Amino acid sequence: MNKCYLLMPALCLAVACSSETTESGQVSTEVIWADMKVTSDGDQARVVAELNVDGALGNNLKLTAGDKLTVTANGQTRELKEDHDFFDIDYQAYLPFTTTNTSFSIQLTRESKNQTLVSTVQLPAAFRIYAPQQGQNFRLDDSMYIAWQGLGGDKLIDINYSARCTRKSDGNTFTQSATVNTSDDGSYELVLNSLNAFKDADINPSKPCTLTIYLSRTNTGIIDSKYKAGSSIRAVQQRTIEDLKVYLN
Repeated sequence: MNKCYLLMPALCLAVACSSETTESGQVSTEVIWADMKVTSDGDQARVVAELNVDGALGNNLKLTAGDKLTVTANGQTRELKEDHDFFDIDYQAYLPFTTTNTSFSIQLTRESKNQTLVSTVQLPAAFRIYAPQQGQNFRLDDSMYIAWQGLGGDKLIDINYSARCTRKSDGNTFTQSATVNTSDDGSYELVLNSLNAFKDADINPSKPCTLTIYLSRTNTGIIDSKYKAGSSIRAVQQRTIEDLKVYLN
């Protein structure tokens, strides 16, 4: 995705990230690169589509000349609305469908070209986390047992942690994150004192760190072949446990 603001400014210049915008009415379909994602949190599904010119680092594409994006699931259709995020433009919609194998169809309709591009994806198996519990406390020398119900068969699952700690030097908080890709078998042992997030010598040990855990299953869908090579569509079931406290001494 063309998220230049995630990169350091110098790096952004080095890889030629673009903050420029091109109107879709000015380009042919074959140069449109698409990154589409459906994310279910168990309550609703968020649909995001990003369109660029020629690739991930190309100009943002603004839909004009009657072009529009829509998504259909379970017989309901929503138009994706333009959303600005710093350098980036994407298109978003929400649907109240989160169950296993729900099919989403994202259509780019090009009025001036008399074309409709159709891409489809299904949500992975739904699940819920039953350990740890939100707000639970841990010591640094503990192991955190992560457990979830609703197994995904022989697939893998991503376990991401984000730790927010306090610095001794200036009292400000900082965050470190990492992801583990592991077997989707219902449990995982997270050894807290092995995590790099807790090894920074500038952490203030008198203040607990706050940990957030995200579990994600992902399915890859079928992107319309008329998009630029490298385009993709995927669907994610993601569940989150927040406000876990890790006491360092």
